[in-house]
Amino acid sequence: MHYNFGLDFQEHILASVIGDGDFLKANLDVFHAEYFNDDILGGIASAVLDFYRREKEVPSKEAILHDLKDQIAPGRKFHEYSDTLETIFEKIGVNAAYYQGKAVEFAKTQAVANALKESTVYLESGEIQEVGRSIANALKIGNGFNQSRVYDYFGSARKRAKDYRLNGASKGRLATGFYPLDEAISGGLGKGEIGLIVAPPKHGKTTMLINIATGALMQGKGVAYVTLELSQKMIASKFDTRLFGREISSIKKKPKSFVRALAELREKMTGKLHIIEYPTKGLSVDKLESVIEGLDACDLVVVDYGQLLKSGISRGERRHEITDIYENLRRVAGELKIPIWTAHQGNRPSTGSKIVGMEHVAEDFNIVAIADLAVSINQSEEERRQNKLRLYVMGSRIGASGQQIDCDVNWRTANIRPSIDESKEALE
Repeated sequence: MHYNFGLDFQEHILASVIGDGDFLKANLDVFHAEYFNDDILGGIASAVLDFYRREKEVPSKEAILHDLKDQIAPGRKFHEYSDTLETIFEKIGVNAAYYQGKAVEFAKTQAVANALKESTVYLESGEIQEVGRSIANALKIGNGFNQSRVYDYFGSARKRAKDYRLNGASKGRLATGFYPLDEAISGGLGKGEIGLIVAPPKHGKTTMLINIATGALMQGKGVAYVTLELSQKMIASKFDTRLFGREISSIKKKPKSFVRALAELREKMTGKLHIIEYPTKGLSVDKLESVIEGLDACDLVVVDYGQLLKSGISRGERRHEITDIYENLRRVAGELKIPIWTAHQGNRPSTGSKIVGMEHVAEDFNIVAIADLAVSINQSEEERRQNKLRLYVMGSRIGASGQQIDCDVNWRTANIRPSIDESKEALE
């Protein structure tokens, strides 16, 4: 049975496979060279599949061309294969999910059709139980089970021990730059994890996120800062004051010094900062994922802030939509293998509370359970006058909860840092 698609469509299917090794690994049962009703496409598909089964990775264009020498059909020329392969590689990344879905749909339909044919034989022989088993197996085609999701605990013990010895628990974690906090959470936020900042309105959520993003930049990491409330220009000005270390009024007076200082800093830094602006509820989590995938070298995503994302569902209660947003944010963090920091508004009682806790999370406190780390910003009137605040670890899967961290804050330069005593204790 061949694909009932045109040749251009079939080229897109091949492109979607060659450009996505994870999908191919999870769906080897979907792609068969005999599905392609063209000698050239079938030969290319065969070369790709043979290489993958042998090497356990998707072949490069050069590797495919090398293996194609054994796939030339009678009456065909090698240049026909190489020309078609060039066309296929130009289509990589173009609506890949759509073509993968169509390929899965076709393979599943064929598998069910074959299972129904086999069922006649089973019925005639009285093997009724095999009918259900055959159809059930056919329906599993294209379900995308990925062996990489299975972790061999005992078999990986030696590697874990080596990691502990060489790198400790902090390997692969992205430090926040707040030393006591990093110490409490094994070095920072890990790939696939979500960190949450909770505070009453106008209590420094954006400033805290700016500081975390700055910490990542200083480590040479690529940062995507997504703003859903303030403009790109406003966020950029906060980074200006934070990185330059002076107020906007100082930048206005000495613009050349500012430009020169930022240029010198840029030369020393290997990380990039992308500021991405969308209107409130104008960006869904799925769209966010595609935006991030389109960036180069993104090691951290900051969403300012989660409540302002568009939910993928429409339900009667807002709290259910909020839960959906954060569950999908965590999914995206896991799929992209990057940490995500975001913020959430505290409810009205949080404004007068000495310590903002789980009960002070607006709309749905269950988001603290979804996040890997939840930290609140706390500040009394006296602390505000003294330019002080406290971070409180509300909940953590990474380390102990309940720790308070005293910080000094300069709102004019968007700078929050652990108090001197806290920093010394952390370094000791």
